[in-house]
Amino acid sequence: MLGTRGDTLSRVLTSTLFKSRLEDAVADVAVDASYRAAPVVTDAVRAIGVSNAVSLVRGGPTAATTFLRGEMGGRLVETLVPEVGEALRIAEDPLMGELIAGLTGVNVGGLARSLAGEIEEVIWREIGNEEAAIRADPAQTRDPVLIGVFAVDAAL
Repeated sequence: MLGTRGDTLSRVLTSTLFKSRLEDAVADVAVDASYRAAPVVTDAVRAIGVSNAVSLVRGGPTAATTFLRGEMGGRLVETLVPEVGEALRIAEDPLMGELIAGLTGVNVGGLARSLAGEIEEVIWREIGNEEAAIRADPAQTRDPVLIGVFAVDAAL
């Protein structure tokens, strides 16, 4: 349908320059989002308690991530990407959802839920990967507390 223009667009979107600029833009958004998320994550961590902390330290490679994900539910995605949360709220309103679907032919609620789910999955997977890497080699963090906690746990 787009003919040679489609080929040109395809080349632009797959070019190294485009990918580099997209990564830079996403990195800036991620930094801003991390500042918004920090207090929410900190509040969830404060609720862990001593007995849970011991279990988490002795747990598997992503025990803390799994616990934190359960405690936070969908709050992390809504904090990191407030636009997704807003789109969900708008689309869940029966009148607005019906109006948008009628005008665009798109089920915005379903689209926003799907996007939020994918974003959440990526975020938690990356957090889990980082946790597993820290547990595997706590010395890489150069953090004496983490080194001490996970070195002691490995010796037990």
